[in-house]
Amino acid sequence: MAKRKPRNPFDVSLNDEQKKTLCLWLVDELQNGLNAKATTETDVEYWHRVYEQARTRTGRSPSQRGDRCGRPTSGVSPSASISDS
Repeated sequence: MAKRKPRNPFDVSLNDEQKKTLCLWLVDELQNGLNAKATTETDVEYWHRVYEQARTRTGRSPSQRGDRCGRPTSGVSPSASISDS
């Protein structure tokens, strides 16, 4: 029995239509990558705030709003708010 030469998995025969389809797909994926890379840090921060359901139309930053639940972080102790109720 004669041994066959192992087939190279990267040797793929494509017809002209398949080459065109592959080329268009690669161009789209490269463009998507470039578009994602072009996103500014400000855009990322904005969409993170939207995801976290933060206020996006005020001039205040999240650090000035308080903690994650919107409670003020300075001047109020947790025990004071519990005893008041």
